[in-house]
Formats: sequence, structure tokens, C-alpha cells
Amino acid sequence: MEFAVREPGSQGDAPLPEHHEDGDLDACVDRAFELLNRDTAAAHGLASRVLETAEPDSIVAGRARHALGMAECLLGQVNRGHEQLRMAAETLETAGPSLPACRALRDHGMVLAYLVGDLNTGLEILERSLAAAVTLDDRKEEGATLSRLGAVLGHAGRHDDAREVLQRAVAMLSDHPGSEAYAGALSNLGHNCLLAGDYARALVLFREERELHDVQDARLRVANCNTNLAFALAGVGEFEEARAALDDTRSLLDPATDGNQWVDFLLTTGRVALLGGAPHEAVDALEKGLGEARSLGLHRIEIELLAALAEAQEATGELSDALQSERTLRKVEREWLDEQAAAQLRMLESRLALERERGEREVLEQARAELEERVAVRTAELQLQMRERDAAISERQAAEKALRQLNEELEDRVEQRTRELVAARDEAQRASLAKSEFLSRMSHELRTPLNAILGFGQLLQWEVRNSQQADSVKEILRAGKHLLELINEVLDLARIEAGSLTVTREAVPLAPLLEDCLTLIGPLAEARGIRIVDGWRDAARLVRADRVRLKQVLLNLLSNAVKYNREGGSLSILCLAEADGIQVRVSDTGEGLTPEQQARLFSAFERLDADKTTIEGTGIGLALSRHLVELMQGEIGVESRPGEGSTFWVRLPAIDSPPGQG
Repeated sequence: MEFAVREPGSQGDAPLPEHHEDGDLDACVDRAFELLNRDTAAAHGLASRVLETAEPDSIVAGRARHALGMAECLLGQVNRGHEQLRMAAETLETAGPSLPACRALRDHGMVLAYLVGDLNTGLEILERSLAAAVTLDDRKEEGATLSRLGAVLGHAGRHDDAREVLQRAVAMLSDHPGSEAYAGALSNLGHNCLLAGDYARALVLFREERELHDVQDARLRVANCNTNLAFALAGVGEFEEARAALDDTRSLLDPATDGNQWVDFLLTTGRVALLGGAPHEAVDALEKGLGEARSLGLHRIEIELLAALAEAQEATGELSDALQSERTLRKVEREWLDEQAAAQLRMLESRLALERERGEREVLEQARAELEERVAVRTAELQLQMRERDAAISERQAAEKALRQLNEELEDRVEQRTRELVAARDEAQRASLAKSEFLSRMSHELRTPLNAILGFGQLLQWEVRNSQQADSVKEILRAGKHLLELINEVLDLARIEAGSLTVTREAVPLAPLLEDCLTLIGPLAEARGIRIVDGWRDAARLVRADRVRLKQVLLNLLSNAVKYNREGGSLSILCLAEADGIQVRVSDTGEGLTPEQQARLFSAFERLDADKTTIEGTGIGLALSRHLVELMQGEIGVESRPGEGSTFWVRLPAIDSPPGQG
């Protein structure tokens, strides 16, 4: 959202003059406008001091209220800011057509449309601002007002009308290419392109806007532009550049003072992460933004955050959280509609009070001429007010009826969505059960003929007489054993997913178990010239685990450390005592893993492109190890950097007492 906040002139940060003239106060107001996008709190303080000093109904007071209202909106005090802008527009408009009146009307219309949510009144006030600009014959102001009008039309869903108006604004302001008004028009047209899905066009517009802000050095405008640019970059698939733009935005904003911009930044961060395939990161950003929006009372953007959060949670598979966010979204939307209805009613009552005050003033002036005429006029005014009040009550009743209908429709939609989510969950559970049953049956069916192959292979190994036949039989046995390991791992994985695999947790001494594992792995390491570094023999403590399954996990980590190591490398084993457990660390000197590879590492059948090499493997071992460690109430993870090797670690609960006493 763009506001016309800068007016020409600057007098520095000096306090108000002790003996001031209107020109001195005008210079102070100019300075307040200049500070809005750099130091909003300072602008608020300066405008407040001018307003306390100036004549109440003067143009200077109107401009000071304009600056004060904008500062309060930027600081998150929307209701107070909206009221200040309304009074500023009334004061300046009463004085006749002028640039300050045009700008105050323009910003008041934007605040009503975007922050208060009253689109119709916002459009009406923007049209009054446009009429004032046309009367003044000021093309720059006319273009700036068209830019804001187009933005609000787009926000109201009239995207085609909005694009036509915004293109007129950009063309009209092209004679002022370095102005903030031109930058704002580019930003609004870029937003329209985003809504239309034209990310490439939006990217061009936001980049041009960004170059203008680099020259102007306006902090909040640069931050707002970077946020828009990041969303457009994500839309065309440039996620690295999008994240860089968001990093720049983060460095420019202060969450303590830049409330609206900070919440908008968190919303865009979540959307970019979701587009980039990082739903968990999106959930984190959106939940932070939701907390900030609620603390600031920004209900409109809270609705956008809840909608995006529900989509992100659904992408992570957290269907229950997504459903809860959907329900909260519907609740907030209903509350938002209630607040808007109440705000409309308050506005109508305020207008009625203003009309009554004006009417009373006119009656008092006419009372000097004739008392009877004053009584007649007053009676007519009271009758008119009663008719208007009756009309307002009828309008409110109609709004309440429409709101009830909307609530019923929303409840129906929530129930339908709930049924769809439950059906999707049940279908996923059935599919998972069918897959596990299929894998289990196939593993058993394959194991019977494979055992026969291995048995006959062993018989042949005893009977062959020449070396060529012996090598062939040896290859048959090696391949058969590899296939048997694969079948066993697939069967274990299927049993885990079906919930039928159990573990027996007992006190297990680590040192003998590691000794057994190294006895099995030693020949493989020796064949590749890999040196084993001893860092575990003093590990006298016990862990609570299933001995067989823990040995299976450790053998998998050690064999991987040998297979994926470099020739002549090293393999180290380290046991660390922690506050609540024991950590076993297996490190190698292989090629290492990128963060992207680490994220995929513990998925079933994921070999990270190793299937394109001669290294044997199934892609099941690490996935199975993770499930087994979790069944033993432990943790497993990896630490790695490309070119520096990898360290896999397992953390299990420790037991202080010796076996038989725990």
C-alpha cells in the first residue's frame, strides 16, 4: 500500500520556534512528512507539537493532523490515525481546492480501504481527491491519485478496471520519472500484475521501482519494494534472489516500530517459502506474523496470514493444524465483518452528529432575524434527522441479516471442508496399510526361492574345481546375500509402518557391542585402506535399548562410513556422555553432504544419486535406522559439509546402574 506522505521542504530536526509564524510551523510540518518513512516516531512527535501550537481550524493544523494520522497508521494505531485523517481532510477541504486537501483526501481514502476495510467509502473519498487534482490542473497529483484509486479498485476485486486506471497513472507520471508518485504507481501496477498471475511483468515493475528508491534512500519504501520484489521473484522461480531481497528487507525494518511493514514482510516470507517448497519454514514465518498482527490489531492482514498458514500446514501434512487454522480463519472473518458493520454504524452516527452541529450553527445565526423562523428550521432539521436515523436502523438490520446468512454459509463450508479432510486422512491410512501388507507379503514370497538359491550356491561352492567356476559361484552368493539384506530391510520397514515391529529395551553395554560391529566391518575397511580411529573404548556406561536393533543401526552407520569414504581415508567412533543420555558419533572423510541432500537423507529408497555409481546400497538403511532409533526412544541425525566428510550420531537414554539392577 502506498501513501502520499512526502511534501517539499525541510527545516531539520530543530524544536518549534519560541516566537513562531505560520511559515515556521509549515516548515515543521514539511519536516514531519519527510520523517514519516525514516523515523515514524519522530514524525509523530513533531506533528503533535505543531498541532498543539497552531490555530485549530487553520491550514497548518489540517496539514499537521494529516502527518499525525499517517504516523499513527504506520505505528499500528489505525483507528486513531483514521480519525485524524478524517478531521484533516475536512479542515483542508473547507478551505477550498488545494494540494494539501487533495493529498489528505487521498491518504484518508487509502487508509479507509486498506486498514479500516471500508472499500466503498474509500473509493468515494479517492474520487473526491481526483476531482480536486483535476480542478487544480496538476497532472502529477492527478496521476498520483489515479495510482491510489487503481490500487483500491484492485483490492475490491475489479482487476481489469484497476489495470486500466494504473496504466493511465504510470503514463501520466512518466514525465516525473524520479518522483515518489511514479514509484508508487509502478508498485501498484506491479501488485495488479501479481494478482493477475503476471509475475514476469510484476518483476520488471518492482525492479524499476527499487532503482528509484535506491536513489531516494527512503527506508520504509525500500523495504516495501524489496518485499514486493521478493514475491515477484518467487513467482518466476528465482527463489535465491527472492530470499536475498527478503534478507535486505529484514535489515531495514525494526519490528518494534515498523509494525505494519514487519507483518507484511513475514506474510511475504511465508508465501515465498511456500512457493519455494519449504512449507515448514513458511509455517514458522506465518505463525510469527500472525502473533504480530494480533498484537497490533491488524485484522485484515490476520485473515491473509491465516489463509496462507492453513495452506502451508496442509502442505506439511499437518491436516489437523490446517483444519484448526481454517476454523480460526472463518471465526476471524466473521469478527472482521462484525467490526466493519460496527465501524460503519459509528461513521453514520458521527456524520449525523456533524450535520446536527452544523444545522444548530445555522439556526443560531438565523435566530437574530426572527425567532419563529429559527423554530421552524430547527423542527425541519429534527424531522430530517429522525428520518435519517430510521434509514440507518433499517440499513443496520439489513446488514445484520446479511451477516447471519454469511455466517450460515461459512459454517456449511467449514463442515464440508472437515468432511473432505477426514475422507482424505482415511484414504491415506488405507493406502499406507495396503502398501505395508503388499511389501510384507512380497518379502516373504521372495525369501523362499532366494534361500533355495543361496543353499544350492553353497553346495556348488564345495563342489567346483577351477577358479573361474569358484568366482562365478562366489558372485551368485554375494548377490543373493545382498538381495536377502534388501528383503529383510523392506520387511522391517513394512512392519514398522504397519506398527507390528516391537523392540525390547534393556540395559546394553556400548563397548562390547561396538567391538562386535567393528569385527564385522574391519575387513571391509581394511580392503579400502581406511584407518579406524578409536575413541570409544572407555565408554563403560550403559544405554537403554534393544541390543539386536541397536547393533543393526550401528552396523548400518559403520558400513556407510566405509562405502562412502575415500580410498585411504579414516573412520572415527566417539562416545559422548550427555546430561540425559549417551551420544555415539560415527565420522568419515568422504565427500560430505549439502543441506538439500541432508534433508532427503532419511527418506526410504533415497540414495542421493549414488545409484549412478558402483557403490552398492538400497536406500532403505538410514530410513530403517531412524525408525528403529525412535522406537528405542532415541534420536539420530547427521552433521556434514561438502568436501569435509560427514558425522552421523545416535543419542540414547543412559543407565547409571549395571545390568540386572536397572
